[in-house]
Amino acid sequence: MSAVRVRALHTVAVASVLAVFFLIAVQVAGGAQTTVGDTATGSQGGVAVSDHDPCTRYSPEPSPDPDSDVLGWENGCWYDDPLSVTRDNGLNGTELEAVVNRAMARVEQIRRLEFNRSVPVSVVNRAEFTEDIAADFENVSAMGRLYHQISLESRFFANETADPVTIIQRLTAGGTGGFYSPQERRIEVISETKPPQMDEITLSQELLHALQHQAFPELISELNRSVTAEKHNRIDSVVEGDGNYVDQLYQQRCTSEWDCLLPRESGADGNPSFNNGVRVTFLFPYTDGVNFVRNIEQEAGWEAVNELYTDPIPSTEQVIHPERFRQDPPSDARVQDRSSESWQILPRKNGSKFLSLLGTNAQNMSFGEAGIYTMLWYPSFKASVSGGGPQDVVIPFRNHYNFAESGRPGTLNESDPRNYAHPVTDGWDGDRLVPYVTDSSVTTNETGYVWRIRWDSQTDANEFSDAYVALLDHYDAEPVTGNESTYKVPETDGFGDAFYINNTGQSVTIVNAPTVGDLSMVRAGAAPATEQSTDPTPSEDEGSSAENANSTETQTDNRTQTNTDTDPSTEDTETPASDDDGPGFGVAVALCSLLLVAAVVRARVE
Repeated sequence: MSAVRVRALHTVAVASVLAVFFLIAVQVAGGAQTTVGDTATGSQGGVAVSDHDPCTRYSPEPSPDPDSDVLGWENGCWYDDPLSVTRDNGLNGTELEAVVNRAMARVEQIRRLEFNRSVPVSVVNRAEFTEDIAADFENVSAMGRLYHQISLESRFFANETADPVTIIQRLTAGGTGGFYSPQERRIEVISETKPPQMDEITLSQELLHALQHQAFPELISELNRSVTAEKHNRIDSVVEGDGNYVDQLYQQRCTSEWDCLLPRESGADGNPSFNNGVRVTFLFPYTDGVNFVRNIEQEAGWEAVNELYTDPIPSTEQVIHPERFRQDPPSDARVQDRSSESWQILPRKNGSKFLSLLGTNAQNMSFGEAGIYTMLWYPSFKASVSGGGPQDVVIPFRNHYNFAESGRPGTLNESDPRNYAHPVTDGWDGDRLVPYVTDSSVTTNETGYVWRIRWDSQTDANEFSDAYVALLDHYDAEPVTGNESTYKVPETDGFGDAFYINNTGQSVTIVNAPTVGDLSMVRAGAAPATEQSTDPTPSEDEGSSAENANSTETQTDNRTQTNTDTDPSTEDTETPASDDDGPGFGVAVALCSLLLVAAVVRARVE
């Protein structure tokens, strides 16, 4: 499987359908796969217009072809061609070709960009898709599991007894509506029915992703390289924001102007067992990203949207707060290594494949304002589900939902259903988490980390510190007598660890370890005895560029200084890993489409 892909998943009910990228090959009723070829198209680069008109045989009133390729026409199909095809038993080869080429013309008509190649597409049912991707989640290295475990456990999404790979596999298998693979240049649309049936809305988004790859290959490649959750989400806010905005415009025309193969009710489970902390973090580009791109397009047109691909959004903060766009660049929260000999930064092999869905495709992690917001909101979600009604822990449960001004109480705003802004996380200015392990971590599952978060002001840092203490209190943490700003969480919920919180000026550093004694081993100076000096305030020259996402300084008394930008253990490659290293999560790292939902959320909000 390819090392990098972009994915989409459906969440829990149906408010909108989001799609994925490139390839189109459809399974017919007999089970054989029919493929629409990957061929050059259009007049760009002197390529001749196709003399094959797949839509003619299925259109009652076919329109004549243009003299040259134009927007809104592809391979013999106009965007407004009506097609008489039957999808109940699966589309045959010529039907699929007509539907795909008409959809390409429609995406062009909306997005005002020209395809230069057609792409293969296939349609499979979910059971087949789940079986196909199972191999992608096998043979995950022990260090790979520890890395993903730290990513989830540090945000209290899953405790150390949970299998992080299973969490992601379940999310991928149950939530993906379709995907486009930039490496394989193909699209796969996933159906809930047998035989699988085409969903033109999902198809439209995947085609848009293919078009993005053709028009803006640099940003798509950047998305698939070594990234943190923050970098993935800020870039994906352009990619999926654009894709899902076009998807919405496409669906609007399907309900008013165009003849379309719209999604059908499948009777499938509308409430799959997803980890909602991971899911809500991943949904960010599909919600706030859409609003961001929509505002840009409505104010300045598609050319302004195109500029986002060459000059991307600097942070998720600027997506959440669009008034700060290009006005509030993030700072680099660089972390110096002050660990003892018994603890070391979790090693990463060059070329290993880690799941970008979690933003663990780099040696260090950064979760951004969106990720930290979700961490502080998620306990309210879990409490509300278990309590049968809205419960507030740190960030209130209802804060995450934007409700419609009219209609049934509790109904979400379809164009902007989710909110990721709250005063506690409003002042985020950069963050970095460095994971630590010992020689026995593989067998004990005991890990640690140092997480530095920078804030715009001392007030912002204080608000976050208070909120984080409230988060620990939710898990029954107790202050440790004799140690400053140190807390111990019991093993009750599987998060039994020690925590030290150092609030210095505009920076908050969180140190985590299995025991209080281990805290100062993970970071010298952590958990000082009462009335002793606290962990020194990191100097401002520890970094100023948030893009230096892999630059952890390793600096202790008797060690040479190392910058992992050039360390071979830092992954910055699209080269597939060896068979025994890393999860190789094929579709789990592809451009995907999500099926966003409101029904279950509405029921829980009420």
